Amino acid sequence: MKKGIFFQVIVITIFLIFWNSLHFGKHLHIRIFEQKKVQIYQKLSPIPIIIFSYELDSLYSIKTKLNSFLWVDSLQIEEQTEISKRLIAEYQLSESSEILSRYTLPNVMKIYLRGEFFHKSVREEVWRIIKENNEAAEINYDNEFWEKIQIEADNVQPNINLINFAYLIANGVMIVFLIFFVIFMRIHFETKRNQFWKIFQISGGKKNSRAKMFFLNSFVLSIIPTGLNFGIYFAAIYFDYLKIQIDDKLFIIELGTLMFAYLLTSLFLIRRFK
Repeated sequence: MKKGIFFQVIVITIFLIFWNSLHFGKHLHIRIFEQKKVQIYQKLSPIPIIIFSYELDSLYSIKTKLNSFLWVDSLQIEEQTEISKRLIAEYQLSESSEILSRYTLPNVMKIYLRGEFFHKSVREEVWRIIKENNEAAEINYDNEFWEKIQIEADNVQPNINLINFAYLIANGVMIVFLIFFVIFMRIHFETKRNQFWKIFQISGGKKNSRAKMFFLNSFVLSIIPTGLNFGIYFAAIYFDYLKIQIDDKLFIIELGTLMFAYLLTSLFLIRRFK
């Protein structure tokens, strides 16, 4: 019987390793497509949102509110006087400085974004904050390019949805197959022990000994393969051999599947336990 238990432990452990490779494969492919989306959104980073406003205080208020957001890379405010001096210096307008002083130039604020975070909902939030603080502010942004980037990123999403759907179906198939395979193995090995248990009972052995042994072996066959898989996974993460981490709850699902399979097996074999 020990050989039979050992064989089942090895087979189930290999199966669970294969099942875990499905989890890693899903995370790896999702990461590839998510990285592709990030690269698409990063095209927005060099393009700032430019705000023109005559109300300098409102620009500083907007700056204070936006500074705390993850998707803001940097904020720059250029005041009217600074703009005038820069224009005079850049275009050698020293003779026209008196003319420029007669006109009131707007203050300018540039918002540089981390493109990978600047999604649809974020854009709406930026516009809302700006308008709440200064309704008269003029916003200059390449909305056409932004829409193009959104469409390009949205085209990647169906690939991610397909992977998630295929992963869900594959997990369902794995669970059903594992249940049937485990039931078959347990019935096979328990049937091979029928003669032993007949002799055991004739010799005065307790009737419920077989049932106790079955549930004890079932516990061992559930805990050891799952524990080995978790141990291998933990060691690979700890020693930095594995870069992808999966949810620990998946190991609980694997353990639960095995225990459920053995519970079903006991229903098939209940007559033999009497």
